[in-house]
Amino acid sequence: MSILEPPQDTSLQQSGVLASDGEVSVRRPSFWSLADDLEAYHETLAMVDAEIGAKTDATGRPLTPDELKMIEADRAEILGMIEQLGAQLLKKTDSLAGVIRRMNADIAEQKDERDRMADKARATEAALKWLKDYAVRTMQEHGMKTLKTTINTISVCGNGSVRPLVIGDTSHIPLPLMRVEGWVRADLWELALELVRTKTERGTRINDFNVTLVPDNAAIRKALEMPCPVCHGKDLMGTEAVPGRPNPCTGCHGTGKKTVPGCSLGERGAHLDVK
Repeated sequence: MSILEPPQDTSLQQSGVLASDGEVSVRRPSFWSLADDLEAYHETLAMVDAEIGAKTDATGRPLTPDELKMIEADRAEILGMIEQLGAQLLKKTDSLAGVIRRMNADIAEQKDERDRMADKARATEAALKWLKDYAVRTMQEHGMKTLKTTINTISVCGNGSVRPLVIGDTSHIPLPLMRVEGWVRADLWELALELVRTKTERGTRINDFNVTLVPDNAAIRKALEMPCPVCHGKDLMGTEAVPGRPNPCTGCHGTGKKTVPGCSLGERGAHLDVK
């Protein structure tokens, strides 16, 4: 017997107040069943709202105007049922606290499970990365590009796209290659624009804004790919001395590219491809 259900009194059956074993007895739904129904209606409401928002059914087929009206009517009916269930639940005050505690416990348990699965996923990803990097490094050390069997092929492939940007000490990066991230009050932003135009200085409180200087990766990458301003990109000797030629350019040290303090473009690297 549920602790939320009242105890059965056989004397009431004998007096005819309750139905006997051979008669139909109508009972009020339990608090737990009402709570389960409420959750189910909310899940249904979320699906209906998704269809109305997308104006498509579950398969992605566009809804006709008539179908959309029917779904909106269903939504109104669902909201009515939710209101009815909520009213019935509130009447069962003592049990309400129990359901709230149960739902909070379920949420906490689900969060713990999500955290556990997230930790497991991170560990698996780290192990997979290490294994792939180890295989690439070992194959490159032995000059192998492909390992092939009758059913599997493992290859070392060069990474495409752009070269990775390597940023070290940001304190030496020129301000034009930095950007500001954070927030500032709108009126102070207008004031900043005014200061730029009028060169007039005005004081303000430190808690009116919160900004941070961060590297502008796109601007830095673009600068590193530009020709050296000293040799105009013509000095491509490298750092080794070449007989009969002058020393490498003091601006780019023989790379032919512009330099940015604390920044460089790394090697594209390689990755493992399994087929």
